[in-house]
Amino acid sequence: MDTPAKNSRPMQSSVVIDAYRLHHALDPAVRQALADAPLDPDDFDLYSLLHQHQPLTAGAFADLSGIPPSTLSSVIRRFTARGHLQRTVDPTDGRVARLSLTEEGEAAHNLCAARFRQFSERVHTQLGGHVDAARAALTLVATALQAAAQPSAPHRPPVSETLQLFPYEGAPLSESQSAEVAAFLRYLRWRDS
Repeated sequence: MDTPAKNSRPMQSSVVIDAYRLHHALDPAVRQALADAPLDPDDFDLYSLLHQHQPLTAGAFADLSGIPPSTLSSVIRRFTARGHLQRTVDPTDGRVARLSLTEEGEAAHNLCAARFRQFSERVHTQLGGHVDAARAALTLVATALQAAAQPSAPHRPPVSETLQLFPYEGAPLSESQSAEVAAFLRYLRWRDS
């Protein structure tokens, strides 16, 4: 068994590690929520894109899904073989095919969507009154991860300045009110450090 070097320290947690762990916790939870459903979570995600944006060209489907065109070809063949995807000729350009779900594909999507909604509602119940704050925090982390992955991109203002992390249902704050709230938060951080 390998023993750590004497001067090695355990890696401290970071937002990146926490997000990675969240990803690994989410996948089995969603798979369990969709157990016995006609689609696995990955296909449900793709069916949802089709459901929301159909009819789509293969290129638009690739752009929306982030799937490389070479992989997308096998996805299209698989969905078509199930009887869940149909191709129609674009009426304005006969060289272009448009993809859309068949009635059977819509039925499979709708069954999975109902199960997914039930799972989402259970998660929201667990979050209590913090759903909006959780969404804002997840958006903040996702935006920061995407920006950090592109170090050569032009400097962007910190994403935290653009997101509200605390639930607030009143009228929008003025610029001076927002600055006062930010100053108070800095004070709380200093006081509690």
